[in-house]
Amino acid sequence: MVPFAGYKMPIQYPTGGKKEHFGTRESVGLFDVSHMGQYRFKGSKAADFLERMTVVDTQALAPKQGSLSMLMTRAGTIKDDCIVTKISDQEFNVVLNAGCKDTDIEHMNNVMGEEFGG
Repeated sequence: MVPFAGYKMPIQYPTGGKKEHFGTRESVGLFDVSHMGQYRFKGSKAADFLERMTVVDTQALAPKQGSLSMLMTRAGTIKDDCIVTKISDQEFNVVLNAGCKDTDIEHMNNVMGEEFGG
């Protein structure tokens, strides 16, 4: 276990990383996101905003369905990875990388302020 973003994170497993990898691929894996940043978007413009901030087709997601994505910069480059989950047509949850959550939230707030005036 090693420190990571204020939490302890496993980086080595007794059976080795390769065995853990194949075990997940062949059966199932569980990834705990409770330590990561979570940001909720609500409202009639939430889906459109997230389609500009990520590479997710928010309209194609079913309610309670998520998608691994990338958080994009204004220049179209990748800022970070994220997970976007559609709660309903006007509500989404975005899970952000624990180590970058503060700068990712700041980035989204800045873009939101530019587009929506606050």
